[in-house]
Amino acid sequence: MKISPKVLIFALLTVASSTSALAQPTEPTPYVPDGEVAPTQPQAPVVDPNPGAAFHDQALEAFARRNYEEAVGLIRQAIQAEPTNPVYYRSFARTYYAMGNHDLAVLYYDIYLNQFAEFAASVDNRRTRLAVIQSEREEANSRRTVPGMPPVTPADQVSAVATLRERLTTGP
Repeated sequence: MKISPKVLIFALLTVASSTSALAQPTEPTPYVPDGEVAPTQPQAPVVDPNPGAAFHDQALEAFARRNYEEAVGLIRQAIQAEPTNPVYYRSFARTYYAMGNHDLAVLYYDIYLNQFAEFAASVDNRRTRLAVIQSEREEANSRRTVPGMPPVTPADQVSAVATLRERLTTGP
C-alpha cells in the first residue's frame, strides 16, 4: 500500500503549520543614541540539531509506562518540531499499534517505509531491520480489518489523513 505524495505532503504541511505556535520570540535590538558605540552583539543562539528529541524521549518513557495517550501527544510535538525525522513516525506507528488503532498504525508504518526508505535502508543491519519493520506493519495491517471486510482503499487512507489532520490541530 503506497501513500500518494499529495497525501504525504498534506500531512506534513498540516504538522508543520502548527509549529508556528512553538516559535521563540526574538529579542528586540537595544536603542543606541547617535554618537555612541553599540554594545557588542550577543552571540547567535545555539540551534538544537534535534529539536524533537526531548519530546521523543519523554514519549518513550510514557510508552514504557503504557500511557499511550501521553506518548501520542509527545510524539506529535516531536514531529511538529522536527517533521523530517523518520524515527518519530515509526514511534507513532508503534504507539497506535499498542493502542489498538491499527488503521493509523498502518498509515504511519507506510509513511516510514515509503517516504523514509533511504533512511531505513541506511541503518546497520538494514535487511533485518527493514524486515522487522515490514513485519510490524503487516501485523498491524492484519489486525485492523474485520474478517470478511475488504482491505482499506485509498479513500480510506484519505479519511485517515483527514482524521490525523484534525487530531494534530485539535488534539486527541
